[in-house]
Amino acid sequence: MTLSGANSPSRPASVRSQTVSQTLLEVALLTDVGQMRPMNEDSGIAIPLPEGGLFVVADGMGGHNAGDVASQMAVRLLQGHYLVHKDKGDVPSRLVKTLEEVNKQVYAEASRPDRRGMGTTVTALAVDGPNALIVNVGDSRIYLLRGGSLSQLTRDHSWVAEQQRRGLLSEDEARNHRWRSVISNALGSTADLKLDLSGLKLEPGDLFLLCSDGLTGVLEDNQLAPFLLADLPLERKVRNLVDAANAGGGPDNITALLVKVEAVGGSNRSYELPTLQGDGPVLARTLLGLETEAGVQPLPVPNNLPYVIALYVVLLALVLAPEPYRTALIPVLFLAAGMVAFLYWRQHRRTHSHKPTKDALEEKVTPPQPTNLDNLKDTDEDEDARGEFSSR
Repeated sequence: MTLSGANSPSRPASVRSQTVSQTLLEVALLTDVGQMRPMNEDSGIAIPLPEGGLFVVADGMGGHNAGDVASQMAVRLLQGHYLVHKDKGDVPSRLVKTLEEVNKQVYAEASRPDRRGMGTTVTALAVDGPNALIVNVGDSRIYLLRGGSLSQLTRDHSWVAEQQRRGLLSEDEARNHRWRSVISNALGSTADLKLDLSGLKLEPGDLFLLCSDGLTGVLEDNQLAPFLLADLPLERKVRNLVDAANAGGGPDNITALLVKVEAVGGSNRSYELPTLQGDGPVLARTLLGLETEAGVQPLPVPNNLPYVIALYVVLLALVLAPEPYRTALIPVLFLAAGMVAFLYWRQHRRTHSHKPTKDALEEKVTPPQPTNLDNLKDTDEDEDARGEFSSR
C-alpha cells in the first residue's frame, strides 16, 4: 500500500508494513492547505518496499502557476525513478541518481513560460534494512526522536540559515528575519542539482518526522517534541501537529509525515553510511564521483616511483663499481636514463589524455547570478522569485 497526500485530505493516512528483512515500520501522513493560502502546494508520499521504504515531503514554489505542479511532479517522478533504479548500485547512489533525473525533468518543465519560477523542496527518508538514508533539497526538514531527545537531521538551504551557520545571525534573529523563507536551493531551479546526503543506523523506537516549513515556521523544535512524545497513535500525533500549526495562524501549507521504527532487522549493508559534507549542499555529480566540486574530474596521479628507483640503481652501480669498469658503465647510464625519460613521457601522456576537452568544459551550464537581496520584496509578496535565491 502506498500513501500519498495532496490537496488537504480530511484525515491522516496511515499504514503498517513489515519488510522481508523484518524491519517493522508504522507510518502516518497528513497534508493541509492551512489558513492563509488558496491552494495546497505541498505533497507527500510513503512507499513501503521490501527493504524498508521511501518517504518524501515536497513543498512547491511558483505561486498559482506551478507550485502544486512542481511538488506533485517531483513526488510522482521520485517514486517511479527510485523503483526503476532498484537494482542499480547501492541505496545512497540510487537516491542521488533518482533526484538528479527528477531535477532534469522538473527543470525542463520550468522552462515553459507559464511555469516561470517553478521548483520544489524535497526531503526524503529511505529505509534500507538497518540503515536510514537522508536526502534534502531546500528547507523542508527531517527530525529524529530517539531516547526522548529530538534532533534535526537536515540542514536548511535558505539564505537565513546560511547566515546563521556563519555566525552572522542569532537563532532568534534568524527565526524572525523577513527573509526567513528565502531558499537558496530548490529542485528544478537550476540544471545542476545540489543536495545534502547523510545516513545513520536505525534503532527500535526511532521516530522520524518529515515536514514542510508550514509546520516548523509556526512550531519551534521544543514545541514539536511534546507532540511526538505523547502516548498516542501516529494518526493522532500527525493530526495534532497540523492542528497546532493551524491554531498558530496556519500561514502556509502544512505537511507532516511520521515514520516509526518498531523493529530493526536485516543484514549489514556493504556500503558506508554517507555524512554531511562541507557547510552546504553538494553537486549530485560530485556525490556520485563523476565530478569534483570545482567541475573537473580528478586526474590520475602518475606513479613516478619505479622510474626514480631504476635511475637510483644505475647511479649506485656506477659509484660502487671498480675503477676499470666505471668508464664502461657510462654509456649504460645514458641508455638507462633515456629509457626512464621515455617511460616517464609515456605515463604523463596517458595522464593528460584524461583531461576534459575544451568543448566538454564549454558544455557545462553556467550557474545563475545571485539575486540582489536588497531588491527582494517581503516573502509573502514575492511568490515568483527565482534564481540563486527563491522565495516561497
